[in-house]
Amino acid sequence: MGVVLIQGREDRLTPLVLAKDYFDKVRSNGKVFVSIDGGHFACFTHGSQFIAALRKAVAPLHAA
Repeated sequence: MGVVLIQGREDRLTPLVLAKDYFDKVRSNGKVFVSIDGGHFACFTHGSQFIAALRKAVAPLHAA
């Protein structure tokens, strides 16, 4: 099982550095960290970047 964390670079509620620190502590085979533009709701405000990150990070997990 893999872990994919997509994080807004300007997120004030969950700052990028804290999200990355958490991600680095996660133990998982096949983990991916992606930062995109935007804040806490980056998946909505920067939808095209979010979809691109999903396609790049999640599609290979599905294919496997």
